[in-house]
Amino acid sequence: MRKSVYIGMVLFVIIAGITAGIIVHVYNDKVMEKASMKRTEEDNLVTVNTIIQTATQEEKTTPNTMITVETYYEKCGHNEIEKKKIESEDINKTEKELEEKYAEYKITKFSNEEVKLYREKKQMCENHYVIKEKEGKIAIYNVNENGKETFKTDTEILTKYLPDEDVELLKKGIKASSEAQLNQILSDYE
Repeated sequence: MRKSVYIGMVLFVIIAGITAGIIVHVYNDKVMEKASMKRTEEDNLVTVNTIIQTATQEEKTTPNTMITVETYYEKCGHNEIEKKKIESEDINKTEKELEEKYAEYKITKFSNEEVKLYREKKQMCENHYVIKEKEGKIAIYNVNENGKETFKTDTEILTKYLPDEDVELLKKGIKASSEAQLNQILSDYE
């Protein structure tokens, strides 16, 4: 009988050990699952907060931002485009802040790398010239939208060495509608 009691006790201890092991394992799994779910919820909250913070940041200009200013002149149909580095007082500005400062322009592109400003003017641009003879030299005049000529400068090109046909053209005036065209005409006479 002692043997059977001994075997019974051993079996009881083994069954109790297995049962205790299963209970501990199941308990640990539930604790780990709860901890994992809590970490997942915290990660989701961090992700949501990060997305919200990123979405609210406005793009601003930097010291490296390039400004492109385009002006269209309706009376002569010319476009003037000027590219330049941003001015120091325009650094770290949002699109809305630049819209307020440059109210006469439309912002057609805004990024931290480039800002494009556009406007239309109901006038003629200042790049209209007449080349004429003045006191034996070739002179340059600006022409406004009313056709009025204003002396700009004279050149060192003497008209006495030019063919008679060119001198006659210069007396009437040769029109140039851009600075490039003006320079081309002048280089023909040099």
